[in-house]
Amino acid sequence: MWVASQSFHMRPVHRIEYPENLEKIMKPSDFPALDVFICTADPYKEPPINVVNTALSVMAYDYPTEKVSVYVSDDGGSALTLFAFMEAAKFASHWLPFCREKNIMVRSPEVYFSTSNHSWCSETEKIKALYESMKSRVEHVVETGNVSDEYVNGDEEREAFSKWTDGFTRQDHPTVIQVF
Repeated sequence: MWVASQSFHMRPVHRIEYPENLEKIMKPSDFPALDVFICTADPYKEPPINVVNTALSVMAYDYPTEKVSVYVSDDGGSALTLFAFMEAAKFASHWLPFCREKNIMVRSPEVYFSTSNHSWCSETEKIKALYESMKSRVEHVVETGNVSDEYVNGDEEREAFSKWTDGFTRQDHPTVIQVF
């Protein structure tokens, strides 16, 4: 085994990446569609805020926005996960342009705000406050176990949550499809 591995040590391969040349090679219209599927089943075993951070980081990829689709499948049919993604959709309207404008490489908001190796400015503070507000609302809903009326804004959200009735269980529930 030692003899077989020595050839790699005698002639190592060094690669250099040039990401700035990628734009010269491919135009945005040449990029293939990026479809990401996120599956979850239990909001207590897989906290919705973690699933939301995953989806937000995928949506913030440096990729043509019209080519990125994120699909979330919640097999447990949880209103908590739906609420988390409704909140994430509102936050994404601020987070995604911020990532593109500042050329942020760490695109998960949780990770970005927990590290201190980035520049702080008033806009960063504003985005962090929006994220913390979203996170606290989602965590409060998960702690209480239901989405109260104080968090539901508008008829469209009210209609989406009206599907959760007394007969709605994790094992037996109708299909709920929501597009954000």
